[in-house]
Amino acid sequence: MPVFIFGDESGTLVDPRDPVVAVALIISNDPDRLKPIVPRAWRRYIKRKKTRRRIEEFKFHNVEEVDRRRVIEAIGRATLDIVTLTIDKGEQQIPDTPENYGLLLAEVIEMCRAYYLDQNMTITLDRHFSQSSRQNLLVSILQDRLDLLSAPRFADSHTDSLVQLADFVAGAIHRAHRHGDSSLADLVNQQVIESRVVRWKDLKRKWVEKGINKKW
Repeated sequence: MPVFIFGDESGTLVDPRDPVVAVALIISNDPDRLKPIVPRAWRRYIKRKKTRRRIEEFKFHNVEEVDRRRVIEAIGRATLDIVTLTIDKGEQQIPDTPENYGLLLAEVIEMCRAYYLDQNMTITLDRHFSQSSRQNLLVSILQDRLDLLSAPRFADSHTDSLVQLADFVAGAIHRAHRHGDSSLADLVNQQVIESRVVRWKDLKRKWVEKGINKKW
């Protein structure tokens, strides 16, 4: 049975003021059932605001708390699995490169594959890099290190409601670890099959030994 995976992150490697980066994967055998969650919340947002003016993107850090809770609660009621990875990087300013970003994705995808083993995984990730050359390098890194059967594809989180679900979960996890507020993250505890917190230097060491970036 195919497994459909959608991923996004919250926080940035390059910002020294942001000590954590959270990555979340939403996993489902029937993603069509999940597609209405964000559009439904978006319609409620418009109705409450009484305006058609669009915010830049309907995502965790752009909306109000009532919207965040509405989406997270809907995720908590849905049939799906969640895998999360939180990177403790402290005040480091880590370059936002395909090699560095690839470490996060390689780790969290490997965590996911430990549960789904040889099932055919279709992976859709937020379009983190706008340049096609960087996207292609990221795909090469992931396929090389993880021996994926099919290449991950990239989607625009402005329009892909399933990637947006991953953004909301990542935002809730980021808040829990950065600000100590787990009130939203707790709403999806039952769906979380794996959650890990690792230090950046430990993650880097692990994947350097695996050869993900031989320049280090």
